[in-house]
Amino acid sequence: MSESKAQKIKYESFIYKAFSLALGEKVGRRGDPGHLADADHFVDDKLDRIKAGVAYAIEVYNVYIMNNDIDLSISDYELSYQIQSDVIKANNKDEVVLKIEEYNKILEKYKLL
Repeated sequence: MSESKAQKIKYESFIYKAFSLALGEKVGRRGDPGHLADADHFVDDKLDRIKAGVAYAIEVYNVYIMNNDIDLSISDYELSYQIQSDVIKANNKDEVVLKIEEYNKILEKYKLL
């Protein structure tokens, strides 16, 4: 699998998994309200949409964590919002994917992936 295809899949799955977790049911490709969980959107000229989708997915994950009393450490809580801020400031798709990977480590740590 090419790096670009792997990045597209990471992007798409990050968004739909956030909504699946929050809604308690499987949400697939384009299953989020804004239809941003779509690897076809992961192109350079849609960087703003990519950043919006990932930042919103992080917010969905964060609200799920708070609403379900998951005992996030203070440092992980602060890191989650720093990652979200970094996504918004990202200059390209590669930076966004790195932030997805960084946030996924938090999700894995708390067994949310």
